[in-house]
Amino acid sequence: AYDLRMAGQHNQPLEKIARRSDDQEDELLSIQIMKNGRKVVCGSGEGVLSIFSWGTWGDVSDRFPGHPASVDALLPVDQETLLTGSSDGLIRVVQIHPNKLLGVLGDH
Repeated sequence: AYDLRMAGQHNQPLEKIARRSDDQEDELLSIQIMKNGRKVVCGSGEGVLSIFSWGTWGDVSDRFPGHPASVDALLPVDQETLLTGSSDGLIRVVQIHPNKLLGVLGDH
């Protein structure tokens, strides 16, 4: 396994990297695999959930804005529902595909 952020550095040749995503223009802070392994959800520094389709690592397949601050933690409830921990201090309940904010669970 290679740390893609370090590609081309520390004597790690680029030709050894199998997949690389497009530049996301934001820091990805948390990650969770959802939808029976078909979707990868990443929380970002700008409060957007970036959703990738497994195996298609170019650009995101969907973006779900809605958090006013960074999304630092993701915890699955089931294959369609996540709890998100944001730096605004709130824990939200979010549904993935269809993307929907279900509510605020509490604060942390």
